[in-house]
Amino acid sequence: MKTFFTFILVLSSTIGLGQDQLFNYSSKTGIWGYVKSDGTEITPCIYKGVSYFSADGYATAFDPTTKEAVLLNAKGEKVNLNIKGIMDLQYIGETEKNTDKKLLIAKVGKKSGVINLKGKTIHPFEYDKITASGNQFMVGHKGANLSILSTEGTAIPLTGMLDVRDLKEGLAPYRASNKLFGFIDATGKIVIEANYVSVGYFSNGLAWVKNDANMVGFIDKTGKPVIDAVYSMVKEFDVEAKRALAKKGEELLYLTPTGEEMKVPDATKLGNFTNGYAYAFRGDLVGFIDPKGNWIVDAQYETVHDFSFGLARVKRDGLWGYVNTKGELVIDPQFEDAEDMKNGFAAVMKDGQWGIIDATGTFTLEPKYSKLK
Repeated sequence: MKTFFTFILVLSSTIGLGQDQLFNYSSKTGIWGYVKSDGTEITPCIYKGVSYFSADGYATAFDPTTKEAVLLNAKGEKVNLNIKGIMDLQYIGETEKNTDKKLLIAKVGKKSGVINLKGKTIHPFEYDKITASGNQFMVGHKGANLSILSTEGTAIPLTGMLDVRDLKEGLAPYRASNKLFGFIDATGKIVIEANYVSVGYFSNGLAWVKNDANMVGFIDKTGKPVIDAVYSMVKEFDVEAKRALAKKGEELLYLTPTGEEMKVPDATKLGNFTNGYAYAFRGDLVGFIDPKGNWIVDAQYETVHDFSFGLARVKRDGLWGYVNTKGELVIDPQFEDAEDMKNGFAAVMKDGQWGIIDATGTFTLEPKYSKLK
């Protein structure tokens, strides 16, 4: 069934447990288990459709023996939800310490509802689907009718709306019956009328909006234009760098929240800022720049990935290593494949098998799995 593989998790791909991390491992195609960074397997390799662990220690998976979706805690134990026939689970309560307030979207048969970790029904199983932006903003879809679903179990009907996206910085994009986009708040109140062909999410107090001439600019949370719509493409502002990638004519550049344009003259291609830094090309090679446009990692790599926990994956001569934000190569390229660093650990492939290294490049789990993430 397709629903076996629709599990979603809101936070990171690993969970910190003291000095340990939890990873998904596989020794058989399509079948997964969970292992700590020290090599301790907390579940056998028996599950399908696994999610990553949340920051507070929960993951979802499909158990092919019972043909049901299950919730696992950080010890690898199944949490008894007291509901039979759950076909799909999405854990959304990762920010709440009170167990009664930790929530899951569950699907039984063809209908979805919301439950807590004790199996108590918060919203009945009567929705075609439920989307969530954390546990503070859920939208229930029942035919063509939409409602905002609260954590307490109340539903606020939304009229004249075809779709609602995630809540960011207190506002969520919505698509009105006229097919145009605006923004609502967490209560469903329309804050910015649907007057735009397309919109982005709010970041640093600004959101990009596209007008009927297909040109893009930025507005603030009152709907006031802040940066003129003179760009053919823009991205959201990075919270740390306070820079947004934009395209003006045929040129890529960066914008500040005040609309100042910043160019990188010696770069031939620019990437979006993420976690304070952006990749940039000089010719066929790529490195990283800081918010002022300075090269912190010279363009000398074939491929790079965004910085994560202070380190970025870089590829040279077909092998992966890691650099820090000072441009120092802290782990030499030596791996056939690699994942982002998470809380000081990363999954890497060597000699065709996957293991785990720490931030110095030392193996804490020697390569032994066919897949690890």
